[in-house]
This record gives sequence, structure tokens and C-alpha cells, in this order.
Amino acid sequence: MDISVIKPIDKEVIPLEQVKLHLRIDNDEEDRYIESLINAAVDYCETFTKRAINQKQIKIIANSFPKGELKLPIQPIQAIKKISYTDKTGQLKELDPKSYRKVLDVEPPVLVSWDYWPKDVLVSSGSVQIEATVGYIKVPDSIKQATLLLCGHFYENREIMRQGYVNGNEVPFSVTALLYPYKVMRW
Repeated sequence: MDISVIKPIDKEVIPLEQVKLHLRIDNDEEDRYIESLINAAVDYCETFTKRAINQKQIKIIANSFPKGELKLPIQPIQAIKKISYTDKTGQLKELDPKSYRKVLDVEPPVLVSWDYWPKDVLVSSGSVQIEATVGYIKVPDSIKQATLLLCGHFYENREIMRQGYVNGNEVPFSVTALLYPYKVMRW
């Protein structure tokens, strides 16, 4: 399954002012740079945990429906907007939301058909599309703290690390320790 972002939801994980306070910066000269550090830190946290941290609307793309439950490759999922598929005649059809059950509070989140998934789906790249809203409504404090620590780490270590030169450019252990409880283990 592939995932593409349809639209980010404009919600900060950590406000710029909070990061500047953490970095002890009291001017506005580096605001754009610090915002890029926040984005990089959130991206790192999402990659490490394999979770959506920032809320966003996404599209999950699959080639067909499974025989049983449909395991979704991202979490947390706040809502399923719609499920559509291309049938064997090339027509785009939308599933009735009453034809499946959403179990979003488990790992991995799953969709379960009350009867059977459609049999007339065209088995081809991108035939099944699921639109969903993902990300935390309230980001856990540990992830916020890891984001702050990463911003500090990135701010202090602006240059790339030379081979054989150890100067603390690796991500601090405290970041890993804060994120590890949220890391999705493959099922």
C-alpha cells in the first residue's frame, strides 16, 4: 500500500515561540530557519515511530481488497472519509460506509467488511483508494519533548558529520528513549 498526503491540517506540534524559548533565542532573525528545524524534527519523529504526528488528510492506495480484514499501514487514524475502488469496467465506485466496520483503536487499525469486499474490483495499481484523516488530536508530551530536543540538536549541529569524526552529531539517546514507546512494531 502507498500513502499520499492530500492536505496537511494546519496545526503545530510545537509553536515556534516554545522552540525559541527552549533554544534561548529572543530575536526573530532565525525564525524561518527554526521553523525548518521544527519540520525536520517532526519528520524524524514520524519516520522513527512510523506514526502520523501532524494531522493530515491522506489517501491510502492499494491494488485490491484483501480476503479478510484490511490492515491500514498508518496510525493513529482519526476518521475514514471514504473508500472507493475501480471496478472491472473502469468505473469508480464508492463503498457504502454501512458495508464495513472501522476498528481504528487497535494496532494496526483495520477495516472489516460486514459481508465481503467487492469482487468486481479491477486488480491493478491504485484500484482501491481510502481517504482518511490521520495524526494525533493531542500530541503526546513525550513526542513534543523529543521534538524540542531534536530542534536543539539540529540547531547546535548545523554541519554534516565527517567520517571518523565524533562530535555528538548522532541523534541523542534521550530522543530515542522518548520516542521508542510510540514506535510501531510491524505485525
